[in-house]
Amino acid sequence: MIHENQALAAAGIINAYSHGVRFALLNARCQSGKTGTLQGVIQHMLRTASITHVYILCGSSETELKKQAVEDTRHFNTAAYNAGRIDVLFHQDFHKSTLDIQDALIIVDESHMVQTQGQQLHLFLAKYGITLDGNPAALNEKNAYVLSVDATPYSEIAALVQGETLYEKHVEELKPGVGYFGLADYEREGKLLPTFRVSEDPARFADLLLANPQKFVLVRLTQSERNKTNEAAMRRVCKMHSIPVLLYTGEKTQVTVTRAEQKRYARAGYRLPCLEDAPPTTTLVIVRGRLRAGKVVPKKHVGFVWEGAAKSKTDALVQGLPGRMCGYEFGATKPTLYVPPTGLVDDELGLVLCGDLPKTATNMRASQTTNGKSVFSTSPPPSPETA
Repeated sequence: MIHENQALAAAGIINAYSHGVRFALLNARCQSGKTGTLQGVIQHMLRTASITHVYILCGSSETELKKQAVEDTRHFNTAAYNAGRIDVLFHQDFHKSTLDIQDALIIVDESHMVQTQGQQLHLFLAKYGITLDGNPAALNEKNAYVLSVDATPYSEIAALVQGETLYEKHVEELKPGVGYFGLADYEREGKLLPTFRVSEDPARFADLLLANPQKFVLVRLTQSERNKTNEAAMRRVCKMHSIPVLLYTGEKTQVTVTRAEQKRYARAGYRLPCLEDAPPTTTLVIVRGRLRAGKVVPKKHVGFVWEGAAKSKTDALVQGLPGRMCGYEFGATKPTLYVPPTGLVDDELGLVLCGDLPKTATNMRASQTTNGKSVFSTSPPPSPETA
């Protein structure tokens, strides 16, 4: 089902295309409905024969995120997907794939993931004369369109605002639907709080865990020395209070996010708990290398989330566990979000909560301009021979 706010945003993009614009940006807050919007654009453009083929491209290599993208496409555009008119290609697919951009809609999903010059998708699109600064030359020649989709398009918007690109783009902001709860709402209700060194105050962390019975606690921990120290402290606290610790990392999966994922593991002989079901007791889940941009995470049984980095760029922070906790469907109480103290200063997440551009994000300078490495700023395209 495509909701009213999604239909309105899709209509704005389609209208821009009908008036000669070849490049559009869908700016959608985390978990506010960007999938239904982009799928609505696909439905209309295929139905009206504005295009004959669609490519959904994403710079992520996370297999669960790709499965989610395929399932969403099958749900919204079943006949077109089954007829081979929609291809979903992720990072791992680029080297073995070719595009026919004649009469095509090219959707770059989670475009912040491929915003630096020389990255794989930048080089892949250059083979077809497509650059993400909005240059319409190749698109005009082939009657093709590009839709960039993101929740943190900070460098893309900066390039437009600061005149760093020579070309026109239509920017469509998806207005959240009724009942949406986002980062600004968490902050307003006092549920956006700073992390602390668990190794220095384990009793405080124990209290947080024990205050969330029958809830999952999602903790992102990197392999930094500081995080290793904190992880050891967390594990000691959990052992002391008989709290299970599960891994959801690139190397090991001891819990599943959705029932569909749970069923896939069950068919392979693994019985794993699922975030969609309340755990019998407080359960700590250590996350590494997963649950970032685009991934829908059930929130009903999550007590709190914890971003363990000492410092994080604003776009990475928003797209991480805090962004996964935004959306429409919650339990009786909403989770608390713990983020690095450096992210809560006025010039960082504070600016985003006010609807402005942050001063520290990928390819962004403190002056809110890009740093010359952004694919969204006009510069000579990479040579196709290097792609």
